[in-house]
Amino acid sequence: MNKLWDCSVFVNDDAEIPNGADFPPREAVISAMEGMGLTVVGCSSGWGSEQSQPKLAKLKSRVMELENDLCIANNKLIGCAGEIAALNEDIYNWITVDGVKDIPVGDWLVYMPTSERNKVQAASVHKNITTIGNCFAFDMPKVTRYRPVPDINQILKVK
Repeated sequence: MNKLWDCSVFVNDDAEIPNGADFPPREAVISAMEGMGLTVVGCSSGWGSEQSQPKLAKLKSRVMELENDLCIANNKLIGCAGEIAALNEDIYNWITVDGVKDIPVGDWLVYMPTSERNKVQAASVHKNITTIGNCFAFDMPKVTRYRPVPDINQILKVK
């Protein structure tokens, strides 16, 4: 007995099927099978057939499985909403300043909107000197915002 590979293709009920429309898909299937090294001993197709009850039940079951998987994934995303909101608040919690002279002593992230690259840099503010990245602040574009350096352990926290 030969092995049977079964495939059903569905189109909208109102689709106009041109004459000979089953030939191109049938030829594509034969070509694909032969491309895998299989010998096709027969191939049939036709429009207007009805799906068997077992096949319809299997299709409906698979759709229900996919819907269930989608609901589970959606619930996981909803469960993360609070964490996402907290991270967004933390990420966007910048303090507006008029240059590095307004930033207190300490290590910070600074934002330089006119920088052509690396708009956000680490800065080390001391009493008499400030460095941004590996440069003196006076060699860098104007800083307009700063914020504390995020705690990497909070960012990488795994449940």
